[in-house]
Amino acid sequence: AAHSEEVASLREELDRSAEEGRARSAELEAAAEEAAQKADALEGMKESMENALAALEQQSEALEMTMAALKEEHEDQIASLREAHLEELQGLRDAQEPATEEAAEAGKGMEDLRRDLQSSFEKRLEAEREASAVNRE
Repeated sequence: AAHSEEVASLREELDRSAEEGRARSAELEAAAEEAAQKADALEGMKESMENALAALEQQSEALEMTMAALKEEHEDQIASLREAHLEELQGLRDAQEPATEEAAEAGKGMEDLRRDLQSSFEKRLEAEREASAVNRE
């Protein structure tokens, strides 16, 4: 009888241990399932981040290309403005040159006129002196 009580007691302990093992196994399965879900979620986040990074790299390349194009356009505009300015300056020089020549010719003409007037005045003065001397005689 003591032996059968001991067997019954061991059986109960074995059953309890098996029940605890099944409960622990269920807990571990639930934890493993949760860990697998978290791993899947992390993998999804990793893929999303990689896609976002790739998109940012593409945007960065597009921005660099846009900036290069804008810089080139800006440089072209500066060169075009510089060329137009130089052409305008040359046009002003070309327009100024005949005016300068005309002014020089007008100055020469004025000098010629002054000499002619002075010569004429001196001849008239000489003629008046001669007439005055003839009148005295």
